[in-house]
Amino acid sequence: MSRPDPPFGAAEEQAARHLIQRALEEDDAAHDVTTDLAVPQPIDATVRLRARERGVVAGLPCVALTLQALGGGVEVEGVRADGDPVDAGDDLLVLRGDLR
Repeated sequence: MSRPDPPFGAAEEQAARHLIQRALEEDDAAHDVTTDLAVPQPIDATVRLRARERGVVAGLPCVALTLQALGGGVEVEGVRADGDPVDAGDDLLVLRGDLR
């Protein structure tokens, strides 16, 4: 999995990984009924994450860390980086892989 480089050090990355893992456990992400019903079979997809409004990008490395915690297999292409100004509709990331 390629991913944007985290703009934080080892301690911050470890803390982010810990929080992501706790959130996924609380959400029971491994047993998501909606995903199982809506996407019953593996399917390759390309997804573009876009800004909904004008602003400054923040948190993109956490997307890659979350996908990695879910098992990887998704390519993350960073179009923008944290701190970049964006307008509504600008691409932030492109994700390629199994939609499930």
